[in-house]
This record gives sequence, C-alpha cells and structure tokens, in this order.
Amino acid sequence: MTRGWFPFRRSVLKDPHWLEKPVTRGQAKVDLFGLAKHENREVSAKGGKIIHLRRGQLFTSFGWLADRWGWHRNKVRRFLDLLAENKENLFAIEREIINASKWNPKENPEALGIKITLLNYEILHDTGLSLPEDMQ
Repeated sequence: MTRGWFPFRRSVLKDPHWLEKPVTRGQAKVDLFGLAKHENREVSAKGGKIIHLRRGQLFTSFGWLADRWGWHRNKVRRFLDLLAENKENLFAIEREIINASKWNPKENPEALGIKITLLNYEILHDTGLSLPEDMQ
C-alpha cells in the first residue's frame, strides 16, 4: 500500500486537462475534496438563501457536477450514494438536499442544491507541515 501524501494545488481544478470529460471516479473523488471549503463560509443559493458551510463541506447540485464531470445526473447521484453508503471509505460523504422551502416542500419542491460533507476532510487535508509562503 502506498503511504504518505502529496500537495495538490486547488488551481489544478481549473486546468483544462484535469476536467477532460468524462472524468474518472477517482478524479471525481479528488475533485470533491478540492471543491470543499477549507474554512467556514457562507454561500448564496438561488433567491439569496444563505447556506452555512463548515470546513470540509461544499454546496452544489447534481446538474452542476454532471456538467463538470461529463456524466449523466443519474450517474452523479449513484456515485454520491456510493460514497455516502460506505462510511469506511477515505472519501466517505454525507449529503443533504437543501430545498427552497423546508417548511412547505409541496408548495415549493424545487431543490436549491446539495450540501456535501467530506467525513474525512481533516485526515485528507492534514499535511503536518507548513509550506513556504510562495508555494501556498
């Protein structure tokens, strides 16, 4: 088994070669890790609804991930289901569908998006060292 870690700059996620479609499941796992917030943040969803995110969470949609990865929405859903079912996996997640109206979903059933929590974010993110400022 390979051990250790390697630095991975978030700017790689914008590299056109990184997102050659369709991406692999391995790329998608690393992509989710890179897209997760590295500090607590608030993001705006449709209609100005504020979504509070903790370190290791991201707010997205099945459609956005499908476009990003070159997959069908159902494949994205199945992939996230797989990551959510296997809690022992290093890339295990929890997910929560955020509805436009939590109190009356029948009146306004449109989902704003999905909040994904990477359960092992701290393990994946902990490098144990400080990089020089010019490398951060």
